[in-house]
Amino acid sequence: MYENVLALHNLLRWAVVLALGWAALRATSGWLAARPWRPADRAAGRWLAIALDVQLVVGLVLYGALSPLTRKAMGDMGAAMADPGTRFFAVDHAVGGILAVAIVHGAQVMARKVGRDVGKHRLLAIVYGVVIALLVFSVPWPWMGQARPWFRMPLAG
Repeated sequence: MYENVLALHNLLRWAVVLALGWAALRATSGWLAARPWRPADRAAGRWLAIALDVQLVVGLVLYGALSPLTRKAMGDMGAAMADPGTRFFAVDHAVGGILAVAIVHGAQVMARKVGRDVGKHRLLAIVYGVVIALLVFSVPWPWMGQARPWFRMPLAG
């Protein structure tokens, strides 16, 4: 079961990347072109929030119940903090994901309160840029020391 949930978490990474790219592109182009706020802009943010929320729930299931790495880390947090790979998954990865979700939700609430359309776009473009940077450093990309494969296949049966 662990391998299948991990494969799902890996697959959902790409949903987050696509949703974040779409939302960031809409926000940035809306800001730079001073375009009116459109339903598609709100939809882009909504799909991003949904993708992040689902990813977070699956990640918390892994973190709290299924991951042998997390169990090992929680058994000896001092040793986990001393090992960069274990620390990455026990702390950095989890904190980065939780922060990304909180920042996106907070920014969307703030954007609803901004009166001018260009202000909504500007706020979200900046926030989505911050979230992109945060996720670049908290996701185990293949070029990192804590590399994971681009695509992890679930186990059959």
